[in-house]
Amino acid sequence: MLTLVGSETPARLRCQPDEFRKRLHFKPLPFTRIYTLKFSCRTVSKSTNEYVAMIADVSIERDTPHVHKVWATVDCGIAINPSIIETQTTGGLGFGLSAAMFEEITLLEGGEVDQWNYDAYRIMRNAEMPEVEIAIIESQIEPTGIGEPGTPPIAPAVGDALRTLTGETPRRLPFVAA
Repeated sequence: MLTLVGSETPARLRCQPDEFRKRLHFKPLPFTRIYTLKFSCRTVSKSTNEYVAMIADVSIERDTPHVHKVWATVDCGIAINPSIIETQTTGGLGFGLSAAMFEEITLLEGGEVDQWNYDAYRIMRNAEMPEVEIAIIESQIEPTGIGEPGTPPIAPAVGDALRTLTGETPRRLPFVAA
């Protein structure tokens, strides 16, 4: 099951989930193409001792979701090498987005894997990678790791945007059917 933004947070803030979502969402973005719905949603993830927040700019074109831009904010303590933080966050985001959008393994009768090579296993191509903008929070907390924190928040950010666009909560990955 896919858990989307705010599953526990409204209780902590003592507000109703719908009120929380209204506070969390940006206003809908304008239509950008014919047959396009577009919306941005955000999510926050805490890994070992670092936080990553993401906002995904998502549209649906001809019944297919597209992610156009992602804004990420990273707090991983003192930023010793900001270039590595940006690179690791972008790489993790791409890995998570590929899994959320396309990657699926199905089994044949008898348990054999259907996708035995990349010609049958869909991954995200470079041309499909959205524009990424990363802000690093200045912090005086001791430095932490930055290897994986970019991966978890992208699927909920895209899923929440899809829920806002369609009115239906996605409960299964990948978002794009094979």
